[in-house]
Amino acid sequence: MVDQAEIHRKVTGGDVEERREAAEQLSDNFADLPDKDEAWKDLIRLTGYEDSYLILRAVDALGSAFRYVPDKDEAWEDLDWLTRNEDSFVRWRATDALGYAFQYVPDKDAAWNDLHRLTWDANGDVRSGAADVLGSAFQYVPGKDAVWKDLIRLIRDEDTFVQWRAADALGSAFQYVPDKDVAWEDLHRLTGDKNSNVRAYANHLLGRASIFKATEAESEDNFESELKNAIDFFERSSKEATYYNNPSSFCLPFYRAFSKITFEKAGSEGEVKRYLTEAKNASEGSKNKEALLEAVENLANALSEAQKVTDFDATKSDLKAYLQYCNRAEDLIGDATEDAPGVAQVLLRRFPRINDQTKELIPEIQETAEAVCRETRGTSTPYESLGMEVNKWAGELSNRDYLRNERTVSRIINVLEKCCNHLPEGDKEYLCNIVKEIREESQHRDKLSDILTVLSHLEPCIRSQLQIATKPATDKPRSYEQSSQKTDHNTTVFAGAGSNVTVTQKEKESGDVTVNTAVTKESQPDKQSDRSSKRTAIDIFADIAVHVLVYTVLHYFAEDLMPVIAPILVLSALIILILIILNAKSG
Repeated sequence: MVDQAEIHRKVTGGDVEERREAAEQLSDNFADLPDKDEAWKDLIRLTGYEDSYLILRAVDALGSAFRYVPDKDEAWEDLDWLTRNEDSFVRWRATDALGYAFQYVPDKDAAWNDLHRLTWDANGDVRSGAADVLGSAFQYVPGKDAVWKDLIRLIRDEDTFVQWRAADALGSAFQYVPDKDVAWEDLHRLTGDKNSNVRAYANHLLGRASIFKATEAESEDNFESELKNAIDFFERSSKEATYYNNPSSFCLPFYRAFSKITFEKAGSEGEVKRYLTEAKNASEGSKNKEALLEAVENLANALSEAQKVTDFDATKSDLKAYLQYCNRAEDLIGDATEDAPGVAQVLLRRFPRINDQTKELIPEIQETAEAVCRETRGTSTPYESLGMEVNKWAGELSNRDYLRNERTVSRIINVLEKCCNHLPEGDKEYLCNIVKEIREESQHRDKLSDILTVLSHLEPCIRSQLQIATKPATDKPRSYEQSSQKTDHNTTVFAGAGSNVTVTQKEKESGDVTVNTAVTKESQPDKQSDRSSKRTAIDIFADIAVHVLVYTVLHYFAEDLMPVIAPILVLSALIILILIILNAKSG
């Protein structure tokens, strides 16, 4: 573990290289540091030095560290102060940090007011940063209609880079717009703009919006139709675009390839290969070419796996992952480094890589998923198949392939949603809310961390529920059995000498079946039978002895009455004997 005291010494010392080391350590290890308030103050100190690298690292770290800071009100004031800095570079980086922190900011109205102010900043980099944040934070912004209008204004900005970021933000925001019909019309109006860049972006955005619609389609016909619409819009965007600015240069060939392998699996290999070559060619002239080529290779591998997919829901889930991946890949197209210093580094940072912290989470997820699978195995409950499924997808997580992980995470979320639906109310609400938040997380590491949280809580919840389901009926209140009972089916099975086990299956309104057992005793052929025989013999002997005694006494003292009494004694003796025998048989 890193030494926080040593980091603090480097921050306050006079050595520039040590300060840079401290900035790196604070950025990489903030979540694990014991005194997070002090660590936050150290990051703020680093922003005050006249060193652009320190400012870049420190301010960027503030954004990712915000969620871990105990005093978020004070931390928010620090970020707000940085967005008002006289240095446009500091304002730009602070704006980007605000994007990472937005969902954790206590006063989102104040954060939105800051962003709205920054969209009017005199510096183009700051305006583009504000547009970018509005796209990523759109789902958390209170006044979504006003934010949408800001983005529509920014896509007509005089700065091409601002237009680009605003277009990307509009594409990200579309899925969260309350009135999608109005948003769709706004984008359509932009296709008639006098600026060819705006027309190209507008058609590209309509293509992205159609891809989103495809991921929400309820039938395969609608899915195919929306995918075709998307490709048509991407084609129009490419026709409007200039050689140096074609927002659809990457997505058009990729989605063509995806459409081919999804709907024309047989004999499509040649065309798919040609489309992927076009996607690779889109990286020509870009200083981010290496990262783009890696993206294409990952997408090519994903497409080859997609050829094996036949399940409609799985296909939609994969398309969601591809949509996010393609959108990020667009950020790497072109080269704006000369126009805006540091842009290339920012874009590369936006393109997700699997870091060491992410790699540490993967084996933990796999281990916990395996524990869930073991707990549910052989239970013949809905949890059994879900446990096997979540274990299977957890095993698919990779330390190298980000896109593969995006697809796998989407599958895991689907399984976790199903698991949560089977949980009792007390556990369901908490875990289902976390699962819902996973879909909204923008950072890959945060998604994996939340998945681990859900799995860690899920395993003991399932174990507890299974234990309750197997308890005997006598452990449950009678009122519970009566209220939950729909139909009863009794089955008697032999459970050893002298006992029967009555098994009652109770089918509840939910369709679940619980099994209750009660043991009822039967005549035992060994000890109980012997005791019953002995008692019967004693009763008979006593009956005879009493009657003989009575007969003897009467014969001695009342001999003259014997002709009348003797028949009565014999008759009573017989009746008592019969009753003794009948009682013995019924017992």
